[in-house]
Amino acid sequence: MNKYCDIFLPDQIKGALLLLSMSPDIKKLRINKDAEYSGFLGLRLPRLQGVALVVELRRSGVSSFNVPVEYRDGKLLTEEEILKKAQSYISQESSIWVLERAKATFHPMVIDLMTDDEKYHLGGEGGGVLVIDRLNGHAWTENEMVNYLYGYNNIL
Repeated sequence: MNKYCDIFLPDQIKGALLLLSMSPDIKKLRINKDAEYSGFLGLRLPRLQGVALVVELRRSGVSSFNVPVEYRDGKLLTEEEILKKAQSYISQESSIWVLERAKATFHPMVIDLMTDDEKYHLGGEGGGVLVIDRLNGHAWTENEMVNYLYGYNNIL
């Protein structure tokens, strides 16, 4: 089964930077070189085609992510719903909160939460980050994170 994706721009990007891309997918968009773009570009690309495009965009200095269209078209959980679902992953006496950087650097698939629950700390030396999926509220495993970063974005 082929997974379809869209390209997500986390930052405001001048159209002129996008137009540096040689991709026919970018060329078919009506990009104004003087306008600013962020968020989803509105594409529907096979996953591997999206990987090639984000690699090319990064080479041009454009931060971008290849994101399954379900995260663009689906109903994302609210911050309140995410916190409620995340509570089930930590001990009852522990607390959880949204990291300020997670609010500042929105990603359409996941949100980083901080917890004082010891099982999420790395040998007592830090950690405490819980990554929650914005569609269904499950906690991402390290394996899921690696598979997404590499398999969808060619990030090691």
